[in-house]
Amino acid sequence: MNYRNSRWFLALISIFIAFLLSPDLWIALVQGYEGDSFYTLEFLERAGLITLTVVLSGLLLFLGTCKSHFLYNLKSTIPYQKLSIPLIDLLGAFGLLYVFIWLSPQAYYSYYLLIFNDLPLQIVINDELSLAEIGNLLLLEDQQTLSQQGQGLLGRALFLQVALYRFVIFVNFENAK
Repeated sequence: MNYRNSRWFLALISIFIAFLLSPDLWIALVQGYEGDSFYTLEFLERAGLITLTVVLSGLLLFLGTCKSHFLYNLKSTIPYQKLSIPLIDLLGAFGLLYVFIWLSPQAYYSYYLLIFNDLPLQIVINDELSLAEIGNLLLLEDQQTLSQQGQGLLGRALFLQVALYRFVIFVNFENAK
C-alpha cells in the first residue's frame, strides 16, 4: 500500500494543511489564551488533556477518511456521481463535525472528573448547535478559548479531507486504472 493512499496519512496531512492555512490560529497561539482552563492544570494533567485531544481528533479524522473511502467505492450505485458523491461527502463531514462538537464536551468533562475530586457527576452535552455557531467555529471568529480554536481547526481539516480525497487520492486511483 502506498503511504499516500493511507487513511492515517490523509488524516495527518489534512490537519497539517489546515494548520498551515490558518494564520488566524497562529496569531492566537502566539498571543496566548489568557484565562483558559488549560493553563490552570499541572504538567501531567495538561499532558493527559493533550493526549485525549490527539486521540479524539485522530479518530474523528480517521472516520472522515473512512467515510470518503466508503462513498467513493459506492460510485457505481450512485447517480450523478461526479456531483453527488462530493456533496454527500461534504454533508458527511459536516455531520461528523456536528456530532464531535456536540459530544466531545462530555469526554473532556469525564477527563476533568478524573483529575478534580469536587466536580459533580453530570451531563454537559449541549442541547443543540446552530449553523451559525458551527460557521463561527470554522471561521475561527469570536473564539476565545483554545478548545474552540481546536474545534475550528479540526473542522477545517475535515473539509480539507473531502477535497484531498476527491482531487488527490480518487483522481490518482481513477488514473491508475
